[in-house]
Amino acid sequence: MVHRGADLEVDARFFSLKTEAAKGLNPKSITISKLMEARWIRDLNGPEDAPEQVKERILSHLQEYERIFMLRSYGNEERVRYDLREIPKDVLAAVANLEAKDFGKITKAGGTSAEVRLNGRKAFRLVLDGSVEKITISGLDTELCPLHAWWELGRPG
Repeated sequence: MVHRGADLEVDARFFSLKTEAAKGLNPKSITISKLMEARWIRDLNGPEDAPEQVKERILSHLQEYERIFMLRSYGNEERVRYDLREIPKDVLAAVANLEAKDFGKITKAGGTSAEVRLNGRKAFRLVLDGSVEKITISGLDTELCPLHAWWELGRPG
């Protein structure tokens, strides 16, 4: 059986693995540059089409694996810090609560975005990127994502 989006199988359990590293990375905010491919974005006629498609496609995608882990790397010229965080699927599943009014107009590139709220506060921004047909999560609050491990290394030289 194929599990779309699953990067790792351990004892018949499926996991999605993500990475994030960039100069100037914000330690308090996570970006998942590609949660999933999404050719269907180009078929959206307007923001009114987005909620149903988002709910159906993203929730289905999240069912393909049990957990999502992200390895993040950031630091300065002397040290590099690595964080291993879990991205809770129930946090991402909050996209099911989006309504048409939450989405912006369809851009020239064919995409749109919406702020996703959880318990009355912003959790992240959902970006339907029509130019490259993918789903991006930006500004995900690290307080919503358990830290499983971290370590620091000195830079060589």
